[in-house]
Amino acid sequence: QPTLALSPEAWVFECRLLPVTGMTASLLAQTVLVSASPETVHLATNAHTDSLLNEMHRRRVSDAFETQLGGSPVLVIEVRDQLGETPEAYRLRMKEERLHLAQSQFQDDPFITALTERFDASVRIDTIQPRNGDHHV
Repeated sequence: QPTLALSPEAWVFECRLLPVTGMTASLLAQTVLVSASPETVHLATNAHTDSLLNEMHRRRVSDAFETQLGGSPVLVIEVRDQLGETPEAYRLRMKEERLHLAQSQFQDDPFITALTERFDASVRIDTIQPRNGDHHV
């Protein structure tokens, strides 16, 4: 298992590398890392996500950080109205950017332009999707 930096700046990338799965991973992806040390892990999230983080999820998150930090950190989860970019928000933003890039490249492709002009056709741009193999999200 790789050693993670566990810094707020790297959280959008590293969150998914922690050994949690399922609902716990989904909830963790809706948090921001404020700080992490072998003594304390400080996360922030919104009230809705906090209400879903029951004791089982909190234990799993704590265990995942324990594996990374080599200690038994106290897990502190702060509720905030405003959060920085969470790993989930980052994933959605990257997905949207990929979609817009694919649509833009399709529209600007000389072959597509020639084809639509030659056959007096049009392509519904909302049907254009990026290839699954060409992304990191």
